[in-house]
Amino acid sequence: MFKFFRPQASLFEEEKGTPPAGGVTDPPAALPLFDEKTLTFREKWQDILPEDLRVTASKFTKLDDMAKSYANLEKMVGGKLEGYVKAPPAKDATPEQIAEYRKSIGIPADAKEYEFTKPADEKLQKFYEGPNIEAIRELAVKGGFSKEQAQLVADLYATKEAEHTASLVSEGEKFVQAYDAEISKVFGDKKDAKLLDAKRVLVSMGNQLSPDELQFYPPAFTIFLAGLADSGAISPDKLVSREQIQNKVGTTDLAKDIQQNKSNPDHAAYWNQSDPRHKEVVAKVMKLNDTGS
Repeated sequence: MFKFFRPQASLFEEEKGTPPAGGVTDPPAALPLFDEKTLTFREKWQDILPEDLRVTASKFTKLDDMAKSYANLEKMVGGKLEGYVKAPPAKDATPEQIAEYRKSIGIPADAKEYEFTKPADEKLQKFYEGPNIEAIRELAVKGGFSKEQAQLVADLYATKEAEHTASLVSEGEKFVQAYDAEISKVFGDKKDAKLLDAKRVLVSMGNQLSPDELQFYPPAFTIFLAGLADSGAISPDKLVSREQIQNKVGTTDLAKDIQQNKSNPDHAAYWNQSDPRHKEVVAKVMKLNDTGS
């Protein structure tokens, strides 16, 4: 059976005895570090080691336990940790090395490979589409994000956008309520009729603003438009009828009405080149079509 012996006799306990006078004896026999039958280390065997290793070594009382521990360590380092701990590529790494590194830790090579999981909340789902989400995908590729990291960014974006949208809706509702209160205060029971007049003036002026958007502007603007209808500043034949506004006729439909409706006051002038208002009406139709496009 193989035994561990210390290379120098001075490191082992020596057998007691007095060397013969006038001469040097052979080195005393060294004691084994462990019992060859039980593989148990002798008491304080670790004292032969450097001081910084003694505490660790003292945990082992048998040789086979030490061997098993070392074998398990090798297996862990060489196997279990393989693929989990990866050093980033060096600055001079080749594109192939970088690609291999990214693949090993799950980083997609193309923006299209980032597929985001949408939440069950329908209010959030719409924010997982569109140019901003595509920008997140491009950022993820450039930044070397894993799919999990990119998902977190997309989730954060969607949540913040939903909160911002809800805030805008809330502020808009407050503004509309304040607008309605002010219009009611000024016009009283004539509010509906005055609002209709304001919308007629707005459409007749060829403004790109939709008549249904008046409520999102200061009440003074609506009051001003309604005042123009009452003042006669716009001739009746140029003022869009109440019926057209009530039927929610858009600007392109107004242009078609001039072209196709013979009862429209501008119809004859549009088709009759000799009519003194011909050029004016044609320009009006063109402007209405441009506004509606």
